Amino acid sequence: MALFKSRELSDTIEDLLERERQAVLAGNLEGLTRLVAEKRRLMTLLARRSIPPDKLARLREAARRNQALLEASAHGIRSAAAHVSRLREEKMPLRTYDSSGASRDILQRRSTMEKRA
Repeated sequence: MALFKSRELSDTIEDLLERERQAVLAGNLEGLTRLVAEKRRLMTLLARRSIPPDKLARLREAARRNQALLEASAHGIRSAAAHVSRLREEKMPLRTYDSSGASRDILQRRSTMEKRA
């Protein structure tokens, strides 16, 4: 009976890790958030059970794969945030048009004066 429960647990964890992988690949942060509590609960149960080595190796590999995906996603998010920050700090052109319709870019400089209410 305990062996069956261990197999069922490992299959459940494997399914959760696959759902986690799909959520990361889809950029579904809300879905990832919902999986956290379930993952924590299943990992607690896993620590109390004896799982066959081949199943444990598959779970470990799936978890490593997901960790690499999560790290790559976090790196991408940090890079995008840094890029947006750089764009905000650089001089931004303001495009204007004259009466004949010709465009001209005017560089806007960020004010160094502090604004107070």
